[in-house]
Amino acid sequence: KKMPVSTDVFRAGWAHHLTRFEDYLSRLDKGRRHAHTPGMILCDDTHGKNLNKLVASLRRERKVKVRGMFGGERTENKPLTHLIENPQRLDSRDSFLVQAADICAYALYQRYNPHAVILKAEKKDAMLKTLEPIMAKTPGVDEFGVFEV
Repeated sequence: KKMPVSTDVFRAGWAHHLTRFEDYLSRLDKGRRHAHTPGMILCDDTHGKNLNKLVASLRRERKVKVRGMFGGERTENKPLTHLIENPQRLDSRDSFLVQAADICAYALYQRYNPHAVILKAEKKDAMLKTLEPIMAKTPGVDEFGVFEV
């Protein structure tokens, strides 16, 4: 809702998640000498070529805003370095892991764009409540582990 209508949601969403994953992996290296924690992404096969192009571009250039010690802000190029491979795309019919991710995505979709039956029953967060015990809880997320940008 906060983004302009012209926003490429696929690119913006994946770029955001790739950045968070990269930052998470780099935080694992903090204080460890010669550390370089690699990461790999498994995802549904939807829009695979576009995702590979995005990853390739972010490996060359990923603009990140950095705050200085005295409150100033500057932009630095911090390309993706921790991904060991392009995202591995799987058909959800062949992968329980991707099916589980699809269920999570559908539960979130119902929160923002609920089906008429869900609206009538006033249960738009029912699926999220079911998944809540297994959601990762970090600062900045709501009660279900959802981080909104």
